[in-house]
Amino acid sequence: METTKAKIESELNSLRIKTASDFTALAWLYKDNREIRWRYVSGNGNDRYKQMVGKIGKGLAGMTVLLGSPIILDSTTSDLSRKRLDYPIMIAENLLSAVSVPLKNNGEIVGVLLAGSRTMRTFTQNEIQFFIETAERMSLSIQKH
Repeated sequence: METTKAKIESELNSLRIKTASDFTALAWLYKDNREIRWRYVSGNGNDRYKQMVGKIGKGLAGMTVLLGSPIILDSTTSDLSRKRLDYPIMIAENLLSAVSVPLKNNGEIVGVLLAGSRTMRTFTQNEIQFFIETAERMSLSIQKH
């Protein structure tokens, strides 16, 4: 039987390949202390994500949780070079473009799915919809540990 960790890593690898992304990650929201931590990644260039602890409203995952909707940072984003400095995961992984989508369980946000590229790109509506659908599928099939 495939472990939860193996299942998540397989999903992240598949998402990275299917979307021609360089990096994919999943962060959990820990309700007890309201921390957000990147737990699983694919395509990482280093392990700095392991030390990142976010709060709701701070960082890319924290803003995604706060807003409860996808955040798209790509060539259509005004002042992207400044905005990406507000997101440690983008700096640590040298991402120039990213899509961040909330993971919901029974309507409650439990985590964040991120896909990013180390080159500037524009995400199409179809790609954004695919990220949203992947987050929905993952949230249904994965139980938080």
